[in-house]
Amino acid sequence: MKTYRKKWIAGIILIYPILFCLANKWGIVPHHGDAKNYLAAAQSLMSSNFTELEGQFYYFPILFPTLLAVFLKFFPPKFAILYLNALVYTIFAYRIFLDYMPKTIFFRVICVLSLIFSHILFKISIVGISEIVFLAFVTLIFWQSRRYFRDASWINLVGLALLVSLAILTRYVGLILVFSFGFMLFYHRKYKHLFPFIAISILPISIWFTRNYVLFKTISGGHTDLVFTALKWEIIPMITRVLALWTTPFIFWNNPNIHLLFFLLIVGVYSSYIAKDNYFVRYVQSKRLPELTYVLLYLLMIIAIVRPDYNALGRILIPILPYILLSYIFLGEYLYLKYYKNKLINYFLIFLYAFWGLQILRNILTHFWVRHFGLVHFSIFEWFNDLVISGMVFSHYH
Repeated sequence: MKTYRKKWIAGIILIYPILFCLANKWGIVPHHGDAKNYLAAAQSLMSSNFTELEGQFYYFPILFPTLLAVFLKFFPPKFAILYLNALVYTIFAYRIFLDYMPKTIFFRVICVLSLIFSHILFKISIVGISEIVFLAFVTLIFWQSRRYFRDASWINLVGLALLVSLAILTRYVGLILVFSFGFMLFYHRKYKHLFPFIAISILPISIWFTRNYVLFKTISGGHTDLVFTALKWEIIPMITRVLALWTTPFIFWNNPNIHLLFFLLIVGVYSSYIAKDNYFVRYVQSKRLPELTYVLLYLLMIIAIVRPDYNALGRILIPILPYILLSYIFLGEYLYLKYYKNKLINYFLIFLYAFWGLQILRNILTHFWVRHFGLVHFSIFEWFNDLVISGMVFSHYH
């Protein structure tokens, strides 16, 4: 890549962490229950030895509290969370910008607004939980996977497996990455690499689970019992509504049913065009199959095991947020370029995505303003309460 392009990318990416730190000039106070537990685990890690850590330190995967403990050595808690999230978000945004930028200027702007300056991820970042760290690892994993499939060396395989293991140590849902890339290795007939990849990927979390069981007679402290259940089909329309709120460009008076109908209409229109285009299918198979496999397996996992009454479905879907939004943007650009001479279709697509982008811009500017100036009429506690309780609030319209 040309040097001037890297400089432009670095300049754009650095805008967000600077604004993020300015918006949160008083630091980040962990209001969310999980955020408090992460902070307690990190402080426990700093003050105890490995075998004496009890309570919340076996309740969650180990990596995020460990990273937070490193920052706690240099900063007070509210600024440790702030600077850790700002740094990790920079890594995430850099890889997204570098690996997935659309070809056209218009859709690049939409991509920057919806992902680099996403107020959904902004809300996640100021809560003080591990989602942003996990997303950064996922983007690094896909980057490393492209290196591996270009040069299927043992070094690249080990690098891929180590990144997957770190993602699992950040969030247990990272185990789906083992299945995703296990499938990819099988699909590409890399049979001799399959078992070493699985072994390296799950070894660190296996050691952590063993340590928890030996010391405390539990694997994860019952953390996953709050979520898992047998297959319930009622979860499917709930997932679809969250995806609709992420991608539909109209508020519709916050009516989730109208969001859903519009989302299904968009999916139907896109599908009817794509099904007829072998070029697009070949492109996905050759370039984006790892991401597609990850998203589909992740959704199947949620459908299979997540309880319909789980009250933070929006949060549990965050690990696939970037790839849902990217697919939505790429499909729009694909139709835009394919029907470039058809002004009616092009004007409709530009209006659709421009209005969506303006909604996102309005929301991120609002949240930056509120966090920086602390408006009197705005209740941050009510906002956090909505964020925690409702699984539908992780949308572009809250």
